[in-house]
Amino acid sequence: MNIKTAKNIRIIDFLNTLGYQPRKIVRHSHFYLSPLRAEKTASMKVDNKLNLWYDHGSAQGGTIIDLILAMQKAGTVSDALSFLKDLNLKTDFVFNDKSKELENRMTKNESNIKIEKIQSLLDSKLLNYLQERKINIDTAKIYLQECHYSVEHRKYIALSWLNNSGECHLRSEFFKGCTSQDISIIKNNNPNQESKICLVYEGMFDFLSHLTLKNENQFKVDCVILNSLSNLNKTVEWIKEKQLIPSLLLDNDKPGQEGTSKLLEIFPEAVDFSVIYSNHKDLNDYLVNKNNLKNNLKNNLTDNIDEGIKSEESNSYRRKR
Repeated sequence: MNIKTAKNIRIIDFLNTLGYQPRKIVRHSHFYLSPLRAEKTASMKVDNKLNLWYDHGSAQGGTIIDLILAMQKAGTVSDALSFLKDLNLKTDFVFNDKSKELENRMTKNESNIKIEKIQSLLDSKLLNYLQERKINIDTAKIYLQECHYSVEHRKYIALSWLNNSGECHLRSEFFKGCTSQDISIIKNNNPNQESKICLVYEGMFDFLSHLTLKNENQFKVDCVILNSLSNLNKTVEWIKEKQLIPSLLLDNDKPGQEGTSKLLEIFPEAVDFSVIYSNHKDLNDYLVNKNNLKNNLKNNLTDNIDEGIKSEESNSYRRKR
């Protein structure tokens, strides 16, 4: 299967095969609970006439291939095509020039999230959510704010942090979204220290989990938070620009592992630390369950990662994928 054939598979048929049903249908528009996160109000629209989708909560959209990648059902376009081929769906949709023009317009559409107010973190529900994830509250308050926002005149509240574009990423127990995608860079606490190491995390909660495990408020090296695997290329560009060696702490699911593999190929000197918590989905999952484990990640990971590790020591963490 090639990309052209894949685009002729109707997105509504694809979603139906995976068990997703529209909550509302208005002419050609089918509204779904977003498969990208937990939510109670349907925020993802599929235009069955154009065969395109747009998720208002995460400001993402595009073709069926874009959707598969966003859902992390595949790590690459090639994997997405293989995934679709195995589903054996009909290819009865035909694109025309107008559809292609509207596709480009739709994927560039701005998020309809309206930021009402950003303040210090005080809300009890958000604090309880952090406690459930075992994140140190004092540390979290350094990096997270409390954001009051609205979507189509409905008001919500979430944890928030900024990315390199100055846009907001939002997170709560029931919502994960952003006003626009980009990576977040957190500078080290010693501007006079010239370290060649940077830490790379898939999400903000992984970064906060690492700080919590180490019982620190900041690292001695720069940190990169992808915020989404769709920002992997931006991460590569930033690391190359700064001429740094990445220490990788991505997730242990298939997309996270494929992202790690790509970074290891591009940066041969990179070190993969996800092997230490390989029995867990990610670093936060390790933190939540660490009291049930005999080995302490702090002893293995956080004691020497800030200063970097010698090449002979790094071999014990590096693995082929």
